[in-house]
Amino acid sequence: MALPLAPAGVTGDEVVPRRRAMAVAVATPVVVLGIAVLVALAGQVAVLDLLKQLAYLVLGLLLPGTLVHRLLRGVQPSWVADLALGAATGLVLELMAWAAFTSVHLQRALWAWPLLTLLLLLDRTARGRLLARPTQSWGHWPVIALGAACALMVLLTYGGYLARYPLPPSGASYYPDLLWHLGLVHEATRSVPLLTPQSTADGVLRYHWFSDAHIAADSLMTGTDAAVVLLRLWIVPVLVLVVLLTAVLAQRMSGRPWVGALAGWLVIPTVSYTFWPGTVDALDHLSPLSPSQVFSSALALLLVITLADLVRATGRPGRGTIAMALLAALATSGSKSSALPVVLGGVGVAFVAALVLRRNRLLVLGIGVVGAALTAAAYPVVAGGDGGSRLHLFSALSLFPFFRQVVTPDPDVSTPVVRDLLHTPGIGPVLLVALLMVVLLSFVRLLSGVLPFFQRSLRSDLAAWLTAGMCLTSFVPFLAIAHPGYSEFYFLYGAVPVGSALWAWSIGELVGDSRTRARAAATSFGVMGVLSSIAAVVVHRRPAPADQAAQSAQLWAFTLQVGLYVLVVLSLLAAARVLRRPGRDWLLPAAAGVVVGPLLVTGLWGLGEPRDHEPSSSDPQLRSLSQAAAWIDRNVPLYDVMATNDHCLWGTGTDTSCDAREWWISGLGGRRVLLEGWAYLPGVAKGAYHDLALYALNQAAFTQPDASTLGAVRARGVRWLVADTSAGPVSPDLAAVTDKVFESGTVSVYRLR
Repeated sequence: MALPLAPAGVTGDEVVPRRRAMAVAVATPVVVLGIAVLVALAGQVAVLDLLKQLAYLVLGLLLPGTLVHRLLRGVQPSWVADLALGAATGLVLELMAWAAFTSVHLQRALWAWPLLTLLLLLDRTARGRLLARPTQSWGHWPVIALGAACALMVLLTYGGYLARYPLPPSGASYYPDLLWHLGLVHEATRSVPLLTPQSTADGVLRYHWFSDAHIAADSLMTGTDAAVVLLRLWIVPVLVLVVLLTAVLAQRMSGRPWVGALAGWLVIPTVSYTFWPGTVDALDHLSPLSPSQVFSSALALLLVITLADLVRATGRPGRGTIAMALLAALATSGSKSSALPVVLGGVGVAFVAALVLRRNRLLVLGIGVVGAALTAAAYPVVAGGDGGSRLHLFSALSLFPFFRQVVTPDPDVSTPVVRDLLHTPGIGPVLLVALLMVVLLSFVRLLSGVLPFFQRSLRSDLAAWLTAGMCLTSFVPFLAIAHPGYSEFYFLYGAVPVGSALWAWSIGELVGDSRTRARAAATSFGVMGVLSSIAAVVVHRRPAPADQAAQSAQLWAFTLQVGLYVLVVLSLLAAARVLRRPGRDWLLPAAAGVVVGPLLVTGLWGLGEPRDHEPSSSDPQLRSLSQAAAWIDRNVPLYDVMATNDHCLWGTGTDTSCDAREWWISGLGGRRVLLEGWAYLPGVAKGAYHDLALYALNQAAFTQPDASTLGAVRARGVRWLVADTSAGPVSPDLAAVTDKVFESGTVSVYRLR
């Protein structure tokens, strides 16, 4: 008998599961949201700021983004895909709105831009498309599993980031890059394109600053302090969005919701394998300390999902899909210098596959040409962070512990190839083999790039070659480029979400609808999960090698152990090929579980890692800087320019030892500086500032503050001086020719007369 509220033609037996599925679909995001709210409150976020942020996320990003994405591409099959793609589209539209409003000095009215998208509902034809509802359900367990992955991401972010960095003012030490980005966030509330707030003499900023524009737009629309948005509010939603988009990509390519949930778990930043602590470490591909990397991951996934639909098209591609791909590519181009080149690598491999498969050749070629042109156009405008980069084979390998322990902690990058990789005394070429093993184990998600070569179900799909190409070609710049800050790692980081989706897709094809293969995969995952958990407890207790001989012995042991592990995997693959017959096809899913199974549990162990949840605030120098920054933020006009004698975290401005990443005035204080830290300016590597005359004038304002010198800095727009006696000498005459308006410890602020 039908239930009273059952729709016509639907029995009660059908309504109950539908209601249960709806309850799970609603309860799961509510639980994740509840955890995120508790995390924000634990991070000392004010309730009002939190409420404004929730309203901003729903009304300022999700709603307008979903409306426009539906207008261009129609309603998506499932709510997960519809809302995730809508939220990512909202990020793209927000950048466009921010640029438009800021360019005409109406950035304080940015909150109104989502209202413009509501005009789309006035068109009767479009209204039906915009108000349509997804018809497919992911089912109970995939939704619960994906929700658990999102919750884990939230908790890992709290322990690894939110709990480590208190809100200012405080006496805690901040990771330098956070203050660099905070300075850019403040600048994005003032101008477009961004000027260089850390060095106004350098004019327009050349850097990938789209993540900072997003954070600035968040601050402008909610009225929340920029530091609170950067350190607390923006990161969790975007990280969760990356998990969801990775799941959407995997589900879209495979057609199986559980594959999407698996991909969501695989993309979480974890230690790949716990058997070799200190050698194979956790990935930083979604580190909150790199806002540009996190932001670019979301935008690149939107682009890849759209491109995957394009290259799979059997007829003429839709105009809306092409428009969405162009918008996503534009946003990706300025989000991270390495993001679009990684996607282009995938497009290049997909083009070769299209030639072989005789499918969509002109379409893929056109995508590549447009993408290359966009990359070239973006490079001189919104690409940066490449200071000191050069071709240097295997430079990235010198960052790993084996090289620094066995060879030297200060590698020589003056030669075309890193020295001592092949001729290390007592080790020979084994060091190079071991380091390559470390790379492959650390980035095991990218090994999915080889799967289409061996898996027939993937081989004929251009989307598989697109994603595999991203995984494989990202190793080229990683191994060929040397950067002073090892930024070549970002090429690999950018491909990790796609590699996670490809692994999940491959496993989904191996398992198919067979319960036997599903049990084999689950058993393999479970066994590796247990072994990884045991290793996380037991192996971590072993003392680290104390001398070079012990370190060399550890290197040999690691190489042999990894070789044995690879032998086990290859044996399973060989057995699967030799014994290929009905009833014995469970070996391939089992082999896949041996490779990627540990990734599903190491994130849980990450929750238990000891962390410093109470950063020290006892440093009097840091307290002085924080108090001075707070005063500057409250009292100095937003567009005023300051000068300072504090440039280096250590060293001096005329010494190549200077680490020019001192950005507390532009970051915490939020004001432009004539010359602060210059480490990330284009073409500048570690060492002295490139304009020695300007540097000398800047320093003379503090050491020889005569009328001529002060007049010269005033002519460059400077109205305030920030002197720190711990950074260098300050003339006692400075107070006589200016007005001292603030003093705290070693820091004083002077106003020019």
